[in-house]
Amino acid sequence: MVPLCPLLGLVGTVTGMLEVFDSMSLRGSADARTMASGVSQAMVCTLMGLAVSITGLYPLYYFQSRTKIETELLGDKFAF
Repeated sequence: MVPLCPLLGLVGTVTGMLEVFDSMSLRGSADARTMASGVSQAMVCTLMGLAVSITGLYPLYYFQSRTKIETELLGDKFAF
């Protein structure tokens, strides 16, 4: 799930930017107020995807290294 979170954030970013372009096309102008909500949604989705991914990396690497160490120790016990 950790590698997938930035991609989910990217999906939110794309939908937010689509909202920006849609509001710009409806109003016919590109003022800051029409773009603010879509850009805000895009940035929040990106931030959440990165936050979940980055905080999930530590446990992922910890358990992978711990599994490697324990596997090597178990292999040493079974060596002939």
